Amino acid sequence: MSDPEWHTVAALMGDPSRAAMLLQLMGGCQRPASELAQVAHVSPATASEHLAKLVAGGLVHVRRLMGVIDTMRWRALTSRRLWRG
Repeated sequence: MSDPEWHTVAALMGDPSRAAMLLQLMGGCQRPASELAQVAHVSPATASEHLAKLVAGGLVHVRRLMGVIDTMRWRALTSRRLWRG
């Protein structure tokens, strides 16, 4: 997958909640949606909407891990170029 266009990145980061989520994912870490909702100070449903936009925009991908009880979905930045200093 190619890196997203920079105008797409700018538009997606224009929302404070999405920007907070992206900042939390910088450095290559992965986080569940519930944690990103807390960081962005939004409800889980609102966080899911924001994360869907970030995935559609190519900034975030979802990694599914099968657990004993449930499947966990972790979010991470798609491109290292987005978080390298």
